[in-house]
Amino acid sequence: MCVLFSVFHGHQLVLSTERSILNSSMRTAAKNFILLSSSELLSKTLGFLTTVVIARRAGVNGLGDIGFVLAVYTYFAIIANPGYDTIGVRESAKREHDSSFIINSLFVLKFWSSILAFLMLVLFCLLVPFSSSVKQLLMLQGLTLLTIPFSFQFYYRGDNQMHIVALSRFLQSSVYFLAVYFGVRGIGDLTRVPLSFGAATILGLFPMAGLLRQHLNLRQLIPWERLRTFFFSAITVGAAAICIQVYLNMDTVLLGFFKTNREVGLYTSAYKIVTLASTIPTLLFASYLPYLASLKNAPVKEWKTFVLTMFIIGLPTGIIIALYAPEFITILYGPAYEGAVVPLRLLSIDIIVIFISVTFAQPLLLLGKEKKYLSIAAWSAGLNLFLNLFLIPLYGMTGAALTTIFAETLVAVLSWKALILEVPLTFRKEVVSIITIGVVALMILGLCLFLFSLSVKISGITFIASYGILIMRWYWKEKQRNEK
Repeated sequence: MCVLFSVFHGHQLVLSTERSILNSSMRTAAKNFILLSSSELLSKTLGFLTTVVIARRAGVNGLGDIGFVLAVYTYFAIIANPGYDTIGVRESAKREHDSSFIINSLFVLKFWSSILAFLMLVLFCLLVPFSSSVKQLLMLQGLTLLTIPFSFQFYYRGDNQMHIVALSRFLQSSVYFLAVYFGVRGIGDLTRVPLSFGAATILGLFPMAGLLRQHLNLRQLIPWERLRTFFFSAITVGAAAICIQVYLNMDTVLLGFFKTNREVGLYTSAYKIVTLASTIPTLLFASYLPYLASLKNAPVKEWKTFVLTMFIIGLPTGIIIALYAPEFITILYGPAYEGAVVPLRLLSIDIIVIFISVTFAQPLLLLGKEKKYLSIAAWSAGLNLFLNLFLIPLYGMTGAALTTIFAETLVAVLSWKALILEVPLTFRKEVVSIITIGVVALMILGLCLFLFSLSVKISGITFIASYGILIMRWYWKEKQRNEK
C-alpha cells in the first residue's frame, strides 16, 4: 500500500511539475508576444510619425530625397547583415554552443560584411550620377552600416530576454523621432535626418552594452569551418531578404532613377501609410502563433479561425483607406501632398492582398520551407523588377503602385498553393462566404456612391455598417450550425 501510495504520489508530483513548466512556458510566450508586438507597433508608429515630420518640414522634394536614400540603403544593409541575426537567434535558442562563441563568430562575420557593404556604398555613390545632395545624404546614411556588428538583439531573442529587445527598439525609434522633430526645420536641415538615424541606432545599442563587455573577445580563435557554415546559412536567408526588398521598395528606387524627387516624395508618403497598415496582419499572425505552433498537427478549428480572421479584417482595412485617402493624406502631410491620393488608393488594394499573403506565406517559414519561401520571393521580385522597368518610365507612381499589387498577388497565390500541400485547409466554403459578403458590401458602397450620390464619408459608414451586419449574421449562423 505504501509503495502504491509512493508511486501515485510520485506520478502526481511529475504531472504537477509538468503542468507548472507548461504554465510557465505559456506565461513566458505570452509575455514575449506582448513585449515584441508592443515594441513593433510602437516602433512602426514612431517611424511613421518621423516620416510625417520630414514631409511637413522638408516638403515633397525633401521627403523624396530621404525616401530614395533609405530605399537604396536597405540593400546595402542586407549585404552587411544578410541573415546573421536569424542564424544567431537559432543558435542561441539551441544552446549547442557557448554564448561567447556564437557572439564572437557572428561579430566577426558582421564586421567584415559591414565594411564590405560600406565600401560598396561609397563606390556606388562615386559611379552613379546622383545630385551632390543625394550623394551626401546616402554617404551619411551609410555610416550607420558600421554599427551593425555591435547589435546583439539576436542573442536576447534566442535567450527569451525580449525586454532587452523591446527596450532597444523603443530607444532607437523614440530618439530618432525626437532628433528629427527638434532638429529638422526645413529642407536645409535634411542632412540631420541620416545623422539622427545613426545617433539613434548607436543609443539603441546601449541596453546590450553589458553583453558586449561580458562576451566579446576579439582574441578568441574561431574555427574557419564554423564561420563558413554560419556564412552560407546566412546567405540563403539574405537572398530571400533581398528578393523581398526588391518587391517592397524597388519601385521607390526606380522612381528616383526615372522620375523626379517630387514623385518619389509623393509615392513615399502614400507607401508609408501602407507600411503602417501592414503591421496589422503581421501582429495578427504573431497572436495566433501559440495555437499554430505544431502547424501540421494543429486543430483544423485553429487554422479556420486564423484564416477567416485575416480575411475578415483585410477587406475593410483596405477599403477604408481607399475611401478616406484624401483625408489621410491632407491631415497627415498637408495639401501639398494631394498628388499622393491616387497612389494611396491603388495601394489600398495591396493592403488587402498583404493580409492574404501573410496568411499563407508566413507559416511556410515555420514549417521549415525556407527554400520554397525563397522561390516564391524570387518569382515575385523578378516580376516586380520587370514590370517596374516597363511601367514606371511610362506611368510613374501609378505604374509603381500597380506593379506592387501584381507582385504581392503573386506571393499570395504561390504561398497558398504551397501551404495547402503541407496543411489541409478544409474550410474553403467559409472563405468563399467571407469573400461573397465583401462583394455584397462593395455593391452597397457602389450604390451609395453612384446611384444615390451620397458623400464618400456617408458611403464609407454605410459600407462599414453593412459589412459588419453581414459578418455578424454569418457568424451566428455558423455558430448555430456548429452547435447542432
